[in-house]
Amino acid sequence: VQRCVGHRSWVYCLTAVGDKVWSGSVDGSIRIWDAAGQCVNFMKTHIDAVNALLVWDEHVFSASGDATISVWSEDGELLRRCRGHKDAVLCLAYHADAVWSGSGDKTMRMWDYDGDSLMVCNDHQKTVTCLLRAGGALWSGSHDGTVR
Repeated sequence: VQRCVGHRSWVYCLTAVGDKVWSGSVDGSIRIWDAAGQCVNFMKTHIDAVNALLVWDEHVFSASGDATISVWSEDGELLRRCRGHKDAVLCLAYHADAVWSGSGDKTMRMWDYDGDSLMVCNDHQKTVTCLLRAGGALWSGSHDGTVR
């Protein structure tokens, strides 16, 4: 088991891109690790926690407590920032050829491959905490105690 050291606070999320592992932290940073456990890239564009990472095609999406989503190339180049949420972005999922995000602003947003917001859903009364694609549908969970 490799021990990868570098983040200055809790690690909230992991994803894999090819043979590399990406980690997102409360310190607002993202690190890319190789199979030997060496940090091969360090990115810091978020000013709050990185809460979720999602791979879609050749891009990685990162959701943050700073209410933004960043879109990265596989090698860690920042391609764009997605803005629209008014509170922390807590979760991401891929569904219907789009990325979906859930937020503390009680909404879910649908984003296209270019990072444009296509739709806003206001179905929850409190923070949207989790998203899941299952059975051909997108499911969401919230602090309001509902699953939709």
